[in-house]
Order: sequence, then C-alpha cells, then structure tokens
Amino acid sequence: MKRHISKEFRRKFAYSISPYDVLSTFLLPADSCIRSAIMQSTHDNQAGGMRAFFNPRSIAVIGASDDPARIGGRTISNLIRGHFAGPIYPINPSRSTIQGLKAYATLDAVPADVDCAIIALPVDLVLNAARQCANKGVAALVIFSAGFNEAGRDGEKRQQELREIANAGMRIIGPNCLGAFNSRNGAWLSFTTMFQEPNENACIGIVSQSGGSAAHILKLAQKRGLAISSLVTTGNEVDVDFGEALKAMAYDDSVRVIAGYIEGIRNKENLLAGLRAAHAARKPVVLLKVGRTDAGAKAAASHTASMAGEDLVYDTVFNEFGVYRARTTEELLDVVYAASNRPLLGRIERLGVVTISGGMGAQIADAADDCGISLPSPPDDVRARLKTLCPPGSPDNPVDITAQLSTDPGLLTASIRALIGSGQYDAILAFFGVYASVPSLAEQFAKDLEDLHSDHPAVPIVLSIVCDTARAREYMDLGYLVFEEPARAIVALAALNQFASAFVKPLQDKSAPVKSARIEAGHAFDEREAKAILTNIGIFSPSEITCASPDEIATATTQLRYPVALKILSPDITHKTDVGGVVLGLETPDATANAARDMLVNVRRHAPGAHISGFLISEMIGTGPELIVGTRRDPLFGTLVMVGTGGVTAELIKDVTLALAPVDRTEAEGMLRRLRCFELLNGYRATPDADLAAAIDTIVAISRLAAANPDTLETVEINPLRVMPKGQGAYALDAVIETVGTDHDN
Repeated sequence: MKRHISKEFRRKFAYSISPYDVLSTFLLPADSCIRSAIMQSTHDNQAGGMRAFFNPRSIAVIGASDDPARIGGRTISNLIRGHFAGPIYPINPSRSTIQGLKAYATLDAVPADVDCAIIALPVDLVLNAARQCANKGVAALVIFSAGFNEAGRDGEKRQQELREIANAGMRIIGPNCLGAFNSRNGAWLSFTTMFQEPNENACIGIVSQSGGSAAHILKLAQKRGLAISSLVTTGNEVDVDFGEALKAMAYDDSVRVIAGYIEGIRNKENLLAGLRAAHAARKPVVLLKVGRTDAGAKAAASHTASMAGEDLVYDTVFNEFGVYRARTTEELLDVVYAASNRPLLGRIERLGVVTISGGMGAQIADAADDCGISLPSPPDDVRARLKTLCPPGSPDNPVDITAQLSTDPGLLTASIRALIGSGQYDAILAFFGVYASVPSLAEQFAKDLEDLHSDHPAVPIVLSIVCDTARAREYMDLGYLVFEEPARAIVALAALNQFASAFVKPLQDKSAPVKSARIEAGHAFDEREAKAILTNIGIFSPSEITCASPDEIATATTQLRYPVALKILSPDITHKTDVGGVVLGLETPDATANAARDMLVNVRRHAPGAHISGFLISEMIGTGPELIVGTRRDPLFGTLVMVGTGGVTAELIKDVTLALAPVDRTEAEGMLRRLRCFELLNGYRATPDADLAAAIDTIVAISRLAAANPDTLETVEINPLRVMPKGQGAYALDAVIETVGTDHDN
C-alpha cells in the first residue's frame, strides 16, 4: 500500500479539485483573543463541536507538497505564512521534509495527537485517508477533493461511506470545498492562492456552500478593503453544514457581521439554530440565496446536490430572523460593509441629503422612497441658513449646493452642519461625486470632513464620491461610509434599519407544543366537515344547511334568508368553481333546487370520479374585503401559515405573506400590514374600517391548528374569509382541510 501511495505522490496530482484564487484579510483584537480562549470550551459546546476547525491545536496535511504552487503545498505555505502557532505535520511518504517542516510517511507515524487534518488527495484515495484520520482520533477533518455527491452514483456511494466515517465522531468540512480559515491564529485550512497578512479591523465572517462563490466574494471584499475574520466553505456538507458554520460564527467574538452564500439547505434545525444564535448575539446576517427561479434552483441542485426549496419560504424564514437577503454579490458586500462599520444605534428613518446636482438629488429621493426612508424638509431657520450659504441652490431636502462647491469647498461641511444642527435627521448623505478627486479641492474636503467627524462622531454620514482608492480609504478611516453610487448607499442604510428593527423584536419559541383541535391523517373532509372543525377553534361561517339531493332543497331551505349560495359537497373536490360546483345569488328555494340539478350534471361531467355527498346552502352576507388564510407543510421548514388577497383571483394576484406557525397576534397583524391589499381593511376610499381584530384572530387560530397537527395536516385553506365592518367579525365562506395520506385532484 505504501508503494502505491508513493507512486501517487510522484505523479503530477491530477486532482479532481478546482483551484480557486481568493484573497482575504483578517484580524482579532487582543482582548477578544483572551475572551475567546477563556470561553473556548463553552463556545465549542454551543457551536456543535466546531472548535478544532477554528482553534486547532495541531494540523496535519495529508497530500502535502514541497511545491507551494500545488494544492497540498499551498496549504502548507498558507499555514506557515499565517504564523500558525501549533505543530504542522506534512504527510507525504516520499519526502523527509516539506517546506522546511519534518514530513511523515503516514498519519500514524506522527508521534503526537492530531487535532485537525486536511486531505489534499485524488478522490480515490480520500476514503482510506479519512479512515486513518478517524483511527488516529482526529477531531476535525477538511476535505478539498471533488467527486462525491455532485458526481453521480459512484460519487454518492463515496459520500455515504464518508458520512459513516463522520458518524463515528469526527467532524468533517467538505468534500468539494475550498476549506476554511481563522485569522486569529493563522489556521489556514484552505488552498487559497491569495494570501494577505492579518488586518486589525477584521470583523466579517463568511459561510459559503460554494468554494467558487466564496472566492469571488473574498476577492471583491479585498478590493473594497473589507477585512475578513474567518471563513467556512461547506461544499457537499457530508457533516458540517451551512447552519452549523453559521452558528459557530455567531459565537465567535471576532465576528461582528456574517455574510453567507446558500444554494439549498439540508437540515432546517441547524439553519434555524444558527439564525437564532446570530439574532441573540445581535449580529447582522446578510445572505445571498440563489435559486429564486426554477432555472436557478436546478443549477444549484446540480452543483452540490442541494434541495433549493421554494423561494418564498426562504424569504419567510429570513424575515422571521431579521436576515437581509441580497440579490447580488455587490449588494451583499454593500450591506456587509455598512453593517461592519456602523454600530446599530437605531433606525435611520429621516435622511438629510446634500448634493451638487439636482438631477442626482432626484435619483436619491426616488431610491429613499423605494426603501421607506423619508427626506423631511429642513425647518425654516435651517432653510434660511442654507439659502444664505448658497443663494443659487435649493434649501429643500435634498439640499442642492450646485457647482458652487468647486469654488467654495467649505460649502459642503457647512451645509451638512446646518442639517445636523437642526436635530431633524438620523443620518446624512452627501453626494459630491467627482469633486472628491479634484486635487485643488481634495485637501480642503479632507480637513473639513475630519473636523466634522470629530464634532459629530455619532451621526452616520455617508459620502457618495468618485475618486481613487487611497482617497476613499482616507474618508473611510475617518469614520465615513463611502459609496460611489448613492442608490446603493440608500439600500445599505435600509438594511441597517431592518437589522435595528429585528434585534429589538424578541423571537418566538415555536418549538413548544400547541393546543388546538386534533386531526387524524388519512381522513378526507368535505366543506361542511372542514367548517365544523373551524367552528370548534372559533372561526365561524354564515348560517347554512346541507341537503343530500336537489329534491330536499325546496323544503329544507325555507329556514334560510335568501339570497343563498349553493355549493357541491365532496371531499374529493378542492376547487369547486372549476367544476361548476358553485352558484351564487339564488333568490328562491325552487331556483336553488333547479340549480342543484344542473350542478350535479356539470360536476359529474368535469369530475367523474369524485364522491358527491350532497349540497351546502349558505346565506349570503354583506360585502367586505376578502382574504385567503391558509397553511401548508413545507418539506424542509415544516408548517407555515399564509394570508393574502382572497377570492377566485388569489392565485393570479399572488399578494401573500407567510410565517412559520404558530403566530401570535402581533405577528398576524404584521402579516396583514405587509399585504398590498391592507388598505382595503383600513377604510380605503371612505369604505368602513374592516374588523381587523377578527381577521387577526382567524390567522392565529389557523396557525395554531396547523402547528398542533404538524404530522397529519397537509393544508388548511379559507378562501375567501369575508372581513366585515369593525365589530361585526369575519366569516369563512369556503374552507378546505386536507390531511396527509389523502389525494385531491380537483
């Protein structure tokens, strides 16, 4: 076996690994190092046994090379250049030393315990090496090699064997990954070619399922001067997954902001635990989740064999935990940059804007309106002061100081000071574009802005400028946020608002048992039976009766107030309108009976296999806004409650919000307020205010019913829920309950 391995080492190593060029910077303040050391054991327990990845005592590199250009050599080089303080054990049966370090023929030959190991071998040698690591008692293993779940049946078999090795107690990152690093101790468990010395301002953690995407994020982050504290790329996630790595970042004192790239989630509990830990630590989380479209989801699934899941459900989960979802890498880095440089002191709702261009001021105003940030006009005395400073300009907000800035550079900070002095603004955005790069102006700007920050260090001030990197860095070092494009700055400020709001809102414990009606699986309910269950939990319907045949209707319906609605009763038909199973506005018993006869013919023609149990005749009630309220079982995240614009066009309009079930009254009201149709409940165009409290009660009750039956209830749907004027309640005009084990085709 040794001869075989030696032969492999003498080869050119045609690894099934893609080399990623990444660049990173990092830091950990000294006091944070002390805290981390003291709390290391506690953090390891909290973060799921991840200690040996972030703080390894010793590291072995299996597949080490003396050539820093090779993957196994690059990893050794990174550890040396990172000044890793613990022992480094290169494993290579054909060399006695590697890059100045003593090398060992096998892992077993290492005369000490190995805390963390890295496998940089061709895929056909990985399993044997992993078993050797497990036998050696290695706590943590990183596997770079590709050729597992993403590579067809043979790869899936290899990954299953690898999972069985991990189940013996050794934690594994990968396979098919870029690795990980921790800048606090130089633990470079990565084959990156782009190395940079630690940076004392590093506070950003990155978790990525894709090594290539991580490399892209890292390189762009470095170009912007962002300092990365630590990184984990999870790859195929045979063991350590995205959620576990996220949780480890949440407990890492050196990380203040967490950025992430997700293709799909395999373990919802780990993800939710990670998000919960970050929320508790008040750490902003910014995620780039791909797979918003069917094409994107398919591409993500083929990459690392992830289950992308429905995109709206991910949005729901992210919203619950205050996560900001970026659509592009640029947006992700914009928000990470802002969050890592500004303490979350509160919401920025009132923005003061100073600009040299009326046109750019209009663009900024549009962007602010899109993001829910107001631009209130300055008080009269401030307007007068601004007019004195720049007579040809505009003292409104945005304040236009015009091109006069080119001859009077002091005008910039004088105008900003006027706005700050009013006490009317939570933050200031100053656009002076290319003027920042004019040599005759730049020095004066720098001096004035330094004085301004010294006088108002707590006021968030954003500069939108176009200049060289060194000049922008000077402004950043003074404490300013710097963006070239002002609209991107507005988006970043809005994200800070989202974090500030999320961290003052306590998370609900949705794992506790919920009391509600119990529903057995495998039972098919018609509308009458579904409404009976809803009545049991406090959701009511108009007065109604059932009849077994059209002939019963003429005499049985005399007790109802006309007009009435007639509907077919069948546990097999969900969308009754589609099969001719609904007639509204019937004025007499005879008309109702005749309509029932016609309905029976239509339904049997359109749904020939459906069991017909009779007819439901309901009194028609007054007008009011219509909602759809329902639940669903997501295969990944479990039970969710949904509310949206109701009626027959509900699926066309798609005005819906979701939340993990159960929800309380506050959450339910928030769901309603996020709907485009909310104004219809709120006295739109002189219509009566709707009974918002009754709608909220219905949402809460439905969510509790679903949460109490997570394993048996497939879906509940009220459509429409007629919301009456204030004080008159809300009524379920139609209801569907589907359980696990039943099939509804219509």
